Amino acid sequence: MRGFGIKARIGLIGVIVLILLGYGWWFLAPRGAAVPDAEIEITGASVDLAPGPGALAKLPLFDPATGKWIVDGKAHASAIGLVPPPAGPRGPDDIGRYLTARLPEGAGKREMQAAMRALAPEGICQVALLVPGMESAPVIRIRRVADGRGGMIACRDRLNPSR
Repeated sequence: MRGFGIKARIGLIGVIVLILLGYGWWFLAPRGAAVPDAEIEITGASVDLAPGPGALAKLPLFDPATGKWIVDGKAHASAIGLVPPPAGPRGPDDIGRYLTARLPEGAGKREMQAAMRALAPEGICQVALLVPGMESAPVIRIRRVADGRGGMIACRDRLNPSR
């Protein structure tokens, strides 16, 4: 039994070299920086629901499937009109205007990120998001949120321009 011929040996050595080069590239190639899901800030304010069974149902509902806001059975593409007007003159501890909304039953990180992704381009940077079963939620300030394609959407506050 004579083993492999010279041409077969050269071919096998070439395949081994290609495999080793592939592994080296895979291990040593620079990786792109991971994009965070969102950059948020927790403000000192929180929203407490009024006692009663219908308090949560009165809030705008975000529909993650369509990206729209549902109020009284009507879908709204924009949430800017759903933010309540200022209550009065601003004090030193006032955080400004914000949207209080709810997410659907069983909502998690993905639905919350989708809601923030819908709010950021509109300039609604402060929001309190509640899910069924919650009685209070902190008001968060959206700085940036992932756009779902590897980039980030910066939130420029239209409701509170001094922020």
